This record gives sequence, C-alpha cells and structure tokens, in this order.
Amino acid sequence: MMVLAQIILFWAAISCYVAASVLYVLSLKFEPSLKYTKYGSIAAFCGLVPETAAILVRWYQTGHGPYSQLYEVAAMSTWVSVTMFLVIQWRTKNLGYIGAFVMPLNFLLLGLGVLGSKEITVIPATFKTYWLIVHILFAKLTYGSMLVGCGCAVFYLLKTKYSSDWLAKLPALERLDELSYKYLAVGFLFNTIMIAAGSIWAKNAWGSYWSWDPIETWSFIAWLVYSIYLHLRRTYGWRGVKASWMALFTLAVTIFTLFGIAYLYPTIHEIYLNGKS
Repeated sequence: MMVLAQIILFWAAISCYVAASVLYVLSLKFEPSLKYTKYGSIAAFCGLVPETAAILVRWYQTGHGPYSQLYEVAAMSTWVSVTMFLVIQWRTKNLGYIGAFVMPLNFLLLGLGVLGSKEITVIPATFKTYWLIVHILFAKLTYGSMLVGCGCAVFYLLKTKYSSDWLAKLPALERLDELSYKYLAVGFLFNTIMIAAGSIWAKNAWGSYWSWDPIETWSFIAWLVYSIYLHLRRTYGWRGVKASWMALFTLAVTIFTLFGIAYLYPTIHEIYLNGKS
C-alpha cells in the first residue's frame, strides 16, 4: 500500500510539473500579462506538495533517506531542483521564463525514476554518516544550480540565433550571459563541496580518500570541465555563444556523472543508485 501511495503521489507531482512546463512555455509568448509565469509557479509549487509527501512516505517505509536506487535519487534531485528554481525565481526579477527549460527536465527525470525499481534495500552502516548527507545534498544543489545557469545559456543562444517578439521580451543578452555564469559558478562551489565531503566519507567507508572508482573518476572529470569553463571565462574572456555552449557541455557531463555512470560501469557506488551490494 505504501508503494502504491508513493506512485500516486509521484504521478500527481509529475502532472503538476507537466502543467508548469506548459505554462512556462506559454509565458514566453504571452509574457506581458505575467499570468502564465504566475500560474506556472503555482503549478510547480503544487507539484512539490505530493512529491514531498511521497518522499516522506518512502523515508518512513525504508528507514533511511532517499539516496538508494534511481527511484529515490531522482525524486530527491527533482525536489531540490524545483525548490531551488522557485526560490531563485522569487528572488530574481524576470527569471520565470527559465522554467520552460528547468521544469521539463525535472518532470522527465522524476518520471524516469518512478518507472525504476522500487525494491527496498538495506543501507550499510557506512552510509549512516554526516559526510554522506553533505555529499548527497550538495550533489542535488549542483544539479539545481546548473539547470538554472544552463537555462539562461539556452535562451542566450536562442536570442542570438532567432528574432521574434517573444525572444525580444527576454532580458538583454548581457544579462542572460551574466546570470548563466553566476549560477554555474555557484554550482562549481557546490560540486567542489560534494567531492570533498564524498572523499571524507570514502575514507571512513572504504579506507581511502580516492580510489579512482568510475563515479569518482567522472566526478573529477565533471569538476575539471567546470574548472575549464570558469578558467576560459575569467582568463580568456569567453562570453556569449562560446560560453553558453560550454555551459551546456558541462551540464551534459554532470548529468551523465550523477545519473548515468552506475549503469555503464561496475562501481562500489552502485548501491547509491541501484541498491546493489
């Protein structure tokens, strides 16, 4: 019954996120009234309610936090990302249009997670540590920051390539470029903290700060790509189109690291996504 309740709640959340995505897309065309952005925000917030309930039910059912198997990882990543986006939208003027990029990716990720295995796994004692919580939390914050930053990059590229009334309503290119850099730089900080906390946890769990496990290796690669993006921008003055494409490449590498590696390579992190021992 608990699993059925979770599925119903998750699909309710997905429905709200789909509605939010449609409303944010409509806001691009009808932005002068602001009503579609407002309704999109309300739909996104309404989706957080059943998703929060589903995560809490799962937490109660398993006795541990939502960090085992894609089913739980996707739910928590989506929850943090949507919450971050709504807070950023509330604090930053005229940023609602980014929801047309952020919300579709989130409902797709949550849908993928809901379709995955719902088997309950036994979490080893090494997972019950403060450093693991920090590691996982900052992984989610990295994902959320990158979505917002890359959303700005997407609209920058669209605005430079096409000319239309709705694109003209978006912020100036310089503003989009600066916002993209701002949130990617914050994401880099979150990513660095994630790796540092993960290394401390690995020392306690496996006796070594770094063992070049596939997920560790790709985490370093993602961090390195992040570093190159920031270096090219700060040192060589990369702006605009080049920086936007580099931002999207960084997002692709990060998403692959967070959600794809464990399905392609054997790794001691497998229990984190798949519940394997």
